[in-house]
Amino acid sequence: DIFATKNHDELLFFTNLGRIYNLSVFQVPEGSRISKGRAVVNILPLNPDEYIVKLLCARDLENKYFVMLTKNGLIKRTSAEAFAKIRSTGIRALGLNDNDQLVYCDISSGDNTIVIATGLGQGIRFKETEVRVMGRQAAGVIGIRLYEGDYVIGMEIISDNNDILFATELGFGKRVKINDF
Repeated sequence: DIFATKNHDELLFFTNLGRIYNLSVFQVPEGSRISKGRAVVNILPLNPDEYIVKLLCARDLENKYFVMLTKNGLIKRTSAEAFAKIRSTGIRALGLNDNDQLVYCDISSGDNTIVIATGLGQGIRFKETEVRVMGRQAAGVIGIRLYEGDYVIGMEIISDNNDILFATELGFGKRVKINDF
């Protein structure tokens, strides 16, 4: 993901363990055009088995929602204002069950369409308003029921009826109209 920020914007880091960290843009070390950059583990207090799933810019979050999805198909929609004050050690963004982890997170306006895809090629589309708004500690509700051995690989939040491109790990692609779901 690429996005433009200002020095005083806040960056929100969502991790696979369901935690959220924040950092001001000016706290990110500046590098030259040819430098590699700096590892996030040197900037944020991450646990050894924790990694960043999504990075979002926290600008203009009034009347917006965070939509989070776990590997086992649970989805959660929370008001972005619930994450206004984040400690330097991070806060819990959602409660996770055993053997589950956060795989996707994004910002939505509240009236979008959500498309979820799984590793075995299943998909589902529904209106975002079908998922109720929950508090920070909630685990979420079932977003997609999975077959045995299946898992969620991604989610997209779509604002209108365009096409969506699905790509496999072997490089095959398929463009589908959203209305076909």
